[in-house]
Amino acid sequence: MIFRLPDTCAQTARITGTIYLDRNGNGVFDTAEQPLEGVLVSNGRDIVASGADGRYGLKVDHGHTVFVIKPSGFALPTDEFGIPAAYFHYYPQGTVDTEYSGLSRTSKVPEHVNFGLIPSEEQDTFKVAMLGDLQMRIQEEVGYANRLLTPELYKRDDLSMAILLGDIADDNLNILNATRQITKHFKMTSWPVFGNHDRNLEQPWEYNFTSTFKSIYGPDYYSANYGKVHFIMLNDIQPKENGYIGSISEDQLTFIENDLRYVPQDHLVVFTQHIPVYTLDNKDDLLELIRDRDHVLAVSGHRHILEQEFIPYGAGKELHEVVAGAVCGLWWDGERDWKGIPVAVMGGGAPKGYYVFTFTGNQYQMAYKGTGAAGREADQHLDMAAGQGRSRDATAGGLQGK
Repeated sequence: MIFRLPDTCAQTARITGTIYLDRNGNGVFDTAEQPLEGVLVSNGRDIVASGADGRYGLKVDHGHTVFVIKPSGFALPTDEFGIPAAYFHYYPQGTVDTEYSGLSRTSKVPEHVNFGLIPSEEQDTFKVAMLGDLQMRIQEEVGYANRLLTPELYKRDDLSMAILLGDIADDNLNILNATRQITKHFKMTSWPVFGNHDRNLEQPWEYNFTSTFKSIYGPDYYSANYGKVHFIMLNDIQPKENGYIGSISEDQLTFIENDLRYVPQDHLVVFTQHIPVYTLDNKDDLLELIRDRDHVLAVSGHRHILEQEFIPYGAGKELHEVVAGAVCGLWWDGERDWKGIPVAVMGGGAPKGYYVFTFTGNQYQMAYKGTGAAGREADQHLDMAAGQGRSRDATAGGLQGK
């Protein structure tokens, strides 16, 4: 259900379609299938809800991507690699030529851009794998990640989804395609987040620096619901002459503000992004949007260490942020273990690995799972240590002991 129609159309257009219950899973709105009311659809700024007839309509400008915000109790269609595929890119001007292939020019808008959702039984308690930087540059490193993650996650039947916290590639964007050969074995939906090493470098950057990522994975920021948890996947990379800064664009801030209007106050909001919130140039703009919320969590990558921060916001509140380490450890470096995979111990001495968050209602627990030889030796210690240190009252949706 990915719409890309490669010549030229107007700078501004209107996208319309129907949200429906795709009972037979064929990706086509069949005559007997039921329209769905109240499903949210966004263009990356504005958000509309489908009507009683399942219909929605959104204005789009060049560079917009229309996407469905997954409602609780439903699953979005995925491609064969387990990546959500309910979106439509609108690029009537195309993108600049880049070293790595990206988005094609949109020639025309289909008469109907319909999205079919699939019923999904969701438990009040569920688990999510938070995967920090895979950061693979060459095929050998794809092999390392595959040998670590595929058997590790394939055998886990307790995970409902995986979130890839950016820097999936390490500047070689051909690797983004190769990563899908890993996620297709996960037996769960994988939600990709954009990182600084996942960007195109060609100027002008506007509309272009995410071109390859979006052509493979869909929108570079979006949101989704599961139970009483609302996940917001952000792109907090802003290119500059000397590289990039950590910052959230105005379009995203508008999207977040509109998005949160539909999220009940007693639901947990989880921000997932690559660069940690506490380091962002405009973090105060984000904190202002959540000033009246009690149940908020942030999970980030980027720093290749395990870290927790408590960021003041609102009236005496704190945003708990977890920096989730890195699947690649310290960039797939160091001595090899018995499988030939670099030990790559992270800063602070933690093994490479990933976090598992267990959500129950608007509460959560967390445990770090080391991978590889060093990870097996450290597992028990890290599971216990994950809940130590500073804690918050359970009623604030904070860290629980484990």
